[in-house]
Amino acid sequence: MARVGPRLPPELLHYVLQDLDKPALTACAAVSHAWVELARPYLFKSVVCVVYAIPGYDDPRYTLRGTDDRPASAFPLFADFLESHTQVAASIHTLELHTGSDGWYHGFDAVVRILRCLPRLQSLTFSGRPFHHDAPAEDPRATGTLPAIAHLGTLKIESIIYMPTSDLTCILALFGSIAELVFGEFVGRFAPTQSPLVAALPAPHVAALDLSHISLPGPVLVPGVEAWRVRALRLPEVSPYRAPALAAFLARVAPTLQRLCFRAARGGPARLDTAFAGLPVLPVLPVLTHLALPLLVAPAPDGAPGLCRDVYAGVLRALSDPPPALATLVLVLEPAPSPRAIGAGLLALQRRAAPRAGGLPLRAFADVRGFEDACLRVGVRRVEVCAGAGHVLGARDKAELGRGLPRLLAKGVLQFV
Repeated sequence: MARVGPRLPPELLHYVLQDLDKPALTACAAVSHAWVELARPYLFKSVVCVVYAIPGYDDPRYTLRGTDDRPASAFPLFADFLESHTQVAASIHTLELHTGSDGWYHGFDAVVRILRCLPRLQSLTFSGRPFHHDAPAEDPRATGTLPAIAHLGTLKIESIIYMPTSDLTCILALFGSIAELVFGEFVGRFAPTQSPLVAALPAPHVAALDLSHISLPGPVLVPGVEAWRVRALRLPEVSPYRAPALAAFLARVAPTLQRLCFRAARGGPARLDTAFAGLPVLPVLPVLTHLALPLLVAPAPDGAPGLCRDVYAGVLRALSDPPPALATLVLVLEPAPSPRAIGAGLLALQRRAAPRAGGLPLRAFADVRGFEDACLRVGVRRVEVCAGAGHVLGARDKAELGRGLPRLLAKGVLQFV
């Protein structure tokens, strides 16, 4: 072990922290201090703590048997390891804590111990049901244990099946402030009755909120979110049934909201234009300076990429009565998510029938003069074009947009990022 050099990233502790069983933790504790010092610059930037407490799963590497035939949790063992290896804990920047879908008593106190050992933690992910029935029975603030971390860069809360409101509230109470909070798909789907203690736990100050992954009609089931005053917000897929809840939420955060990002709808491009009609709150966002809108790209009949007409119309509608402080508009190019609808439109064109309204893309990016006129009229100082998931911003995109928006390009307003 003493001959391990700094150019050789060791692998032993990687597997130890992946498995988190008792022999591995014992071996990890026996590693020499000098070896840990050599490994620290290479290994301990990101740690994944995986805990699958699934009844009947007998693999000893992942299931620690406790009392009463219940799987024990690896969280207390991981806390013991961090408390005895402060040099290692001080190097951890990213941590993921995963539990099985059944939860099974992982321990609020153990999570507090883990977090208090990580002074440089920047990103944390919770997945599953970390506390289940083991939420604190007494107010943790009375013991001075909260918040466990005064400020966290990014917190992502995921859920395998669903996460009870009590778990979610307890997680949020662990932090004083969060730069960016990301909610997973099923967070808040079920909101069971919670105790007055859990409801009274303090909520952190959240600067940026990402709701783009949730499958709810709106953020109404996330406890306490209606009282937050976020500065940046990413909305989920905009659709007519979701518009009322999102409009109400936007109205509440209007006094502080500076950056707003919409996401394209999976169900087809025609939904976005309809959804904008249900979001009449853009003009009443007094400090909104940064607006990001999806712009779907689909193949035209001649094979060239083009902007989907209905989404393009939705963007123009958003600019028809924009926020008063709008300075930067971001267009996120994404591939059209409904190939079947596009194929039906092309088939209708081949049959010389009228295509579905808004179903076909514009022939190319050149037919965007209305957008350029709107940007100049509104006084947007910067138009950024970037590639979203599943699309690559190529030279053809840039050339077509440059030809279609010559005045914005000449003024230096149009930027490709």
